[in-house]
Amino acid sequence: MPPSPEQHEIRAHIYSSQKKYIEAAEEWRQALKFSPGDRQIREQLAISLKFSQDYGGALLLFQDLLRTDPESTQLNYLVGDTLLELQRVEEATPFLRKVVARDPKSLAAHKSLARAYLAVGKSADAIPHLKAALSVDEDGSLHYELGRAYQAHGQLALARQMLSQYQEIHSKQEAEKQSLNQEMQITPPDER
Repeated sequence: MPPSPEQHEIRAHIYSSQKKYIEAAEEWRQALKFSPGDRQIREQLAISLKFSQDYGGALLLFQDLLRTDPESTQLNYLVGDTLLELQRVEEATPFLRKVVARDPKSLAAHKSLARAYLAVGKSADAIPHLKAALSVDEDGSLHYELGRAYQAHGQLALARQMLSQYQEIHSKQEAEKQSLNQEMQITPPDER
C-alpha cells in the first residue's frame, strides 16, 4: 500500500499509547505532509512535541492554532501550560486565568495556575487553585504545596493537616513502590 496520512496517524496513536512521543511526533509530521492544513493533525503534533519536552516547537504550533480560534479553552490551556513549562510564568498566567474563568471545572488549569502563582511567590493567590486541584494530586505534591502556602499565611492548623495528608500519600506510594520492586525481583527456582 502506498503511504497515506491514515497510516501515519495510526502509527502516531500507537506510539503515543506507548509513551513514545518523539516517534509519535515524527509520524504526525509525516501525516501533515499529506494534509498540511489539517488542524487536528497539527494539534496532535503539538501535543506530541509537548509530551516529548520540545516545548518551543509545541508552543509555536499551539500559538498558531490559537490565533485561528482564540476562544478555545483547550488551546488557551495548552499555550499557558507550555509557557509555564518554559518558565515564562508572566506570559502563562493570563492564558491560565482565562481558562479557569471560562471552565472552573478544569482541574488541570487550576493546577497549572497554582504552579504559576507559586513560581512568582503569590502563594495566597495559589491557595484556591491548589484546593480545587487536590483531587488530581497523584504524588502528594499539591498537598505539600498547599500546606506550605497555608504556613506562609499563618494558617498553621490547615498547614499541618495538608502536610500530614502529603505524608500519608507519600508513604503509601513508597510502600507500593517497594512492594512492586519485591515482586519484580527474580529469584532462583527451588532446588528440590
